[in-house]
Amino acid sequence: MRQNFKFEHDKIVIGSGLDALLYAFTKNLPLIFNQYLPPNEFERFGADVDLSIFGILDNDGLGIPKLQLWKRLCFSLSLAGRLPLPHNTTSIRILPEENIIEAHVSEAKKVLIGYNELII
Repeated sequence: MRQNFKFEHDKIVIGSGLDALLYAFTKNLPLIFNQYLPPNEFERFGADVDLSIFGILDNDGLGIPKLQLWKRLCFSLSLAGRLPLPHNTTSIRILPEENIIEAHVSEAKKVLIGYNELII
């Protein structure tokens, strides 16, 4: 039996990159992953970038791995209830005429999310 869930949000961010996570975190908006795409484990910020506001310090002087910030932001957004869908969402479809996002979480579950403004 297929289960449907419905949520409503004024503004929603869609993306999976670090920029989308930072935007959703700083604006306190929900984020929907359009794909699960964390940064490469070898990508780093420059040694001069200060991320202490997120509780992340550069202990080795080589720059902070971007993956570390990505994970911290995912964790923080999740705790705040700003990740309404799991990472294993199989597909999303935007229905602009109805202001609805249709997301399939598994074969048996469909989530409908209403919105007023979509930020991609």
